[in-house]
Amino acid sequence: MPETQQQETNRREWLAACVRWASTAVLLVTSVVLIRRRLRSGCVDERLACAQCGQNTACGLPRAVDYRVSTRK
Repeated sequence: MPETQQQETNRREWLAACVRWASTAVLLVTSVVLIRRRLRSGCVDERLACAQCGQNTACGLPRAVDYRVSTRK
């Protein structure tokens, strides 16, 4: 194989590897953003009252805070 053809092959492999790593990075970042957004979301189910919600002890929504304050009395 001539030297120039081998360099072109190596360059193509290198570019293909860069594209693969870049797409992997994009997928990873997108996954992290979506997971973090899901964890920070509001009420799990708006129809549930805060007393029935399993996350009411750690929820930061004003409705849940009011519920916790009212149940401490």
